[in-house]
Amino acid sequence: MRRAHSIISLLAVLALLMLGTLIYLLWQLKQHPSNTTGQTILTSTTQPTSQEAEPAEPQGFTGVIIARQVVDVAPKFQGELAEVRVDIGQRVDAGTIVARLTATELEQRITVAEKVLKAAQLEVVKAQAQLDEATARLERRKKLQESFAPEEITEAELYKKVAESQLSVSEANVARQEAEITLLKEQLADCAVKAPFAGTISIRYRDPGSIVAPGIPILRLITHDDLWVRFAVPELIAGQLSAGVEVLVSKKLTPEIRCLARVEHVAPEIDSYSRLIHIEARLLITPEQQALFPAGTEVEIEMKPPAASIPVP
Repeated sequence: MRRAHSIISLLAVLALLMLGTLIYLLWQLKQHPSNTTGQTILTSTTQPTSQEAEPAEPQGFTGVIIARQVVDVAPKFQGELAEVRVDIGQRVDAGTIVARLTATELEQRITVAEKVLKAAQLEVVKAQAQLDEATARLERRKKLQESFAPEEITEAELYKKVAESQLSVSEANVARQEAEITLLKEQLADCAVKAPFAGTISIRYRDPGSIVAPGIPILRLITHDDLWVRFAVPELIAGQLSAGVEVLVSKKLTPEIRCLARVEHVAPEIDSYSRLIHIEARLLITPEQQALFPAGTEVEIEMKPPAASIPVP
């Protein structure tokens, strides 16, 4: 009897344990309805493979049109600006006089120097005559040594040496004066400020009456027949833009105006701050089309698609 009671008690305990387990499982099911097997459930939105990925849109980069040569034209020496012969937008040839400094003082100095030169040249003529006379006297006394005392021959030799020395000094004075006149005339020529190359006047810094000097520009001159575009790309893209590769260039404000450009220069290093590589490309346009892309224009750069041919409007 006692044994039967123990068995009943054990069964009751097992029933309670099973009931507790069942209640716990039901509670877990309510908390995690999508994980009934205890395994991880993957979402159906898997990432596409590289073969399934959509082709990337062409990447654009901002650039700016630049003139290949840009020079601030300044005089070679300090002076007053007498005239400026050009205005903004005017095209000039290489060697064209674009400005002139006041040359009155230089002209006066040249006049005085030329008068001094003439006087020095007369001194040379005089010294040469004295030398000729001294040479003839010495030769005459040497031929007639029996008629002259040794002291007289020595005197003639000394006189000749003095004449030679005087001639050398006079000739040196002439050479020095000629050098001074040459320098003054070079400065006079430099009063005419000339364009170093053919281009267009982009800025006029000074007007007549201004005091200018080396390093103080009068005008800015840029080339009008050699336009480039400068831009920068990430280092991962730079490998696609080696020298000779063509890119598409379009104006930001009027993107319908486009042209091609050929990459010419790629920087050999990455900018440490921006992590970009700077590139320069030459615009492939005619002289008549260059007015559409003035220096300083902001443009968009895109990789050229295969067989692209984009004429400028």
